[in-house]
Amino acid sequence: MITFKVGVIRIAYGHREFVVEAESAEQAENIADEMAGDYEFNMRSTEYNIDYISEVEDGSL
Repeated sequence: MITFKVGVIRIAYGHREFVVEAESAEQAENIADEMAGDYEFNMRSTEYNIDYISEVEDGSL
């Protein structure tokens, strides 16, 4: 049996809508980005991707 080290990336998606007042779309995006850090997001969808896989030599990790 061969030993492998496998890196896995978990990607979760959540959604929240903000209503902001701003002088431009760019400013609205920045305000919403700052506001998003103050909220928890329920993860509705999660994916797992393999980042890398490599054979472990001599059983060392």
